[in-house]
Amino acid sequence: MFSPVVIGLVVFAVVLAGAFAGAMVKRRVPQHHPTEETKGLVSVSMALVATISALVLGLLLSKRQQLVQRSSGTSDHALRGNPPTGSTSPSIRSGDEIGPSKAQ
Repeated sequence: MFSPVVIGLVVFAVVLAGAFAGAMVKRRVPQHHPTEETKGLVSVSMALVATISALVLGLLLSKRQQLVQRSSGTSDHALRGNPPTGSTSPSIRSGDEIGPSKAQ
């Protein structure tokens, strides 16, 4: 298959070509077509596309993180540096002083 860099460059080129095509089409549209209503519709449509794109990207990253964790055998708690629920933190054990350390 293609490398991620090639795919990224192709997507960038397609988006850039779409932007240039939109700029060219804008010059040819008659003046009575771009009303405030159509501008608002385009703005809302682009916001919807951006929101759905962010959602898909977030889901892809979450799935990738799960796959990496499963393959490496680490838990989510180990990656964040948090102990799993029910265990005591290494910094807070019975007898340890809570608050600023005396070594300062």
